[in-house]
Amino acid sequence: MGTFSSAITYYLSGLHKGFEHFLYFASVLFSSLMLVESLMMIAASIVPDFLMGIITGAGIQGIMMLIRENSIN
Repeated sequence: MGTFSSAITYYLSGLHKGFEHFLYFASVLFSSLMLVESLMMIAASIVPDFLMGIITGAGIQGIMMLIRENSIN
């Protein structure tokens, strides 16, 4: 399933041709997915309520995105 969605995204966006480039793109996408999912599992195991776990995980992800945006520029 992940390979199929990676292939659609990769070839429709017109990125570099070649299997090595596609494999790198798919591995980066997969590692990003694993990071987010593991973060949500950690946040859900710390807080006692389901909704609070989702809110906490989304807040941590938002903070991570804000920090990343400031370090790019």
